[in-house]
Formats: sequence, C-alpha cells, structure tokens
Amino acid sequence: MLSAIRLEYTSGTLGSGVSGTTVKVNGTQYAPAVPLARVDNAGGVLTWKWRVRAEMYNGTSTTSPEVTGAWSPEREFQITWAEAPSNLVPVNETTTIHSELLFSLGPGAWRREVPSRVRFGSLG
Repeated sequence: MLSAIRLEYTSGTLGSGVSGTTVKVNGTQYAPAVPLARVDNAGGVLTWKWRVRAEMYNGTSTTSPEVTGAWSPEREFQITWAEAPSNLVPVNETTTIHSELLFSLGPGAWRREVPSRVRFGSLG
C-alpha cells in the first residue's frame, strides 16, 4: 500500500547527497517553500533535475524498515523568462524633466515559463 511519494530535486547531480533536497510528499504535487534559483553564480541558466519514488506502508507503526520503490527516470526543467519586461515607465523621455522619478512595471510585464508546482500523476 502506497503511503507517500519521496521527491528529490537539485540543480546538481541527483543522488549525490551534496546539493539536493529530498522531501516526503503526501499527495500528487509539491511546491517548494522558497522559490528556486534561476541562474548560477556566473549568470548561466540553471537546469533543475527531479525524480520520485514510492514509499510503501511497511506493516508496522514505525518508519523502520523503510519499504520503497525504484526511483523514476530523471526529469529536467529550467526557470526562464519568456520575454523581456514590457509596460515600463518612464518611456524614452529625454526632453521631460522629472522632479520625482518613479520606475514601474505595468500589469502583465513579466511572463514566466515554469509551472509553480510539479505534478506527479495519480497515486492509484
């Protein structure tokens, strides 16, 4: 009997235990509490990797022994912006004198191309 899903994700190497995060998920989706980084220290776009495996009920009221399924195939995603921001204020106003300058983004200025949650499918 399936009791949970174990999710592992990282921008490094899965299974290395160095930079990855492993969480127990009671359901079919998960959203990290803190937004994931888009770029590395050099400004390059990060590629995130993730995989899941089933955790089964072990027939006892304790967590030992752990009964798990095999890891799923590794999946990848990147968090990128679809286009540069638009609806910027002020526009190219080289002749206007501003006494109090305010920079702003209008509604819909940014679009992102990443789901806010990772969905795993059904827990049938």
